[in-house]
Amino acid sequence: MKAGEGRQEVRPLTRVRVRLLLLGLSTSLAVAAVALRLSYLTIVAKEEYESRGLVQYQQRLKLDARRGTIHDRNGHALAESVEVDSLYAVPSAFTPERAQEAAGAIARCLEIPRRRVLTRLQGEKGFVWLERKASPDATRCVEALNIGGVHSVEESRRFYPKRWLASQVLGYVGIDNEGMGGVEYALEARIKGEPGSRVIWSDALKRRAGTRVEKRSIPGESVYLTLDENLQYIAETELSAAVHESRSRSGIAIVMRPSTGELLAMASFPSFNPNRFGDAPESHRRNRSVTDVYEPGSTFKIVAAAAALEEGVTTEDERIDCGQGGIRIADRYIRDHRSFDVLTFREVVSRSSNVGMIRIGQRLGKSRLEAYVRAFGFGEPTGVELPAESRGILRSAERWGPATRPVEFSPD
Repeated sequence: MKAGEGRQEVRPLTRVRVRLLLLGLSTSLAVAAVALRLSYLTIVAKEEYESRGLVQYQQRLKLDARRGTIHDRNGHALAESVEVDSLYAVPSAFTPERAQEAAGAIARCLEIPRRRVLTRLQGEKGFVWLERKASPDATRCVEALNIGGVHSVEESRRFYPKRWLASQVLGYVGIDNEGMGGVEYALEARIKGEPGSRVIWSDALKRRAGTRVEKRSIPGESVYLTLDENLQYIAETELSAAVHESRSRSGIAIVMRPSTGELLAMASFPSFNPNRFGDAPESHRRNRSVTDVYEPGSTFKIVAAAAALEEGVTTEDERIDCGQGGIRIADRYIRDHRSFDVLTFREVVSRSSNVGMIRIGQRLGKSRLEAYVRAFGFGEPTGVELPAESRGILRSAERWGPATRPVEFSPD
């Protein structure tokens, strides 16, 4: 009996040991699996999961550099940069119901269609712009709403304190801080500076958890123009009055220092406000003084007169028959603005006699006249350092007819 009872007690003990062994083995395998998984995540797949986390909770924004100030010759600021707020949202922080509710309020502050705001708030993106470089009133209005998932970040915006003054010369700057005309475009490499970057973190609830400047931007260089603010204002005022008085569609005015060739004023009408360049048509933003081609008309008599005196084909006091104010050239009859009989060459120039200058031009001949026209620089860019300068149209003497207008040029 006693021996038999001893043998029966062995079996339960053995089963318990087996179970404990299996439990320990299972636990060890589980721990090993967890350790292997952790090793994989922290070593092998570390970069992949870090990048996924960064995409979800971290945004890197470009920090536009502060553009250099553009001054007139006396140091008055014509274009400068100011710091403003840009508004952005985290769409993944909005439920469909919240997006519907927030869109209307934000749209009213920004004065844009509600549908546009709603489209930006929908989806799982971690970042969308609501309004780049918003006005102070719009920023204050949106911030007062205190909507979670809507934030602001500081950016640089171009500002033109004189508004329309010298607008075509200065040009304007787009939303991405790129020069898009005039000096802003021509000197972009010097004025723009080097952009930096800012990092913004969000928490698990898509709320902004922190921000820091990762790389500081480097401001651009300031530049000084030869323009004089006061002369520019006078030129633009007088040009506007002259265009309206003559009922013209457009006009240009240029003031230069003859001894150096410095541009003291360059005006084009109609003009535009570069602070709101999108409101103006392209024709108003164009610097007609540089881009447009036109016939010089009577101002070109100076070139022919200089050539005639230099070549000795006439003298200042030579008396020239002006044909009672008319002359026939090939199949055309050309008249003066009034009837002239005999004028000295000095008077031909001062009274702008077409007939007298034609007679002098005939003595010069096509080849010599063309040589002087090219020597004066017609048909070539002036190097005015403004974009889209026209070189003008100067035909070769072989293509001149008896009554050809040899040159059309850009007046700068």
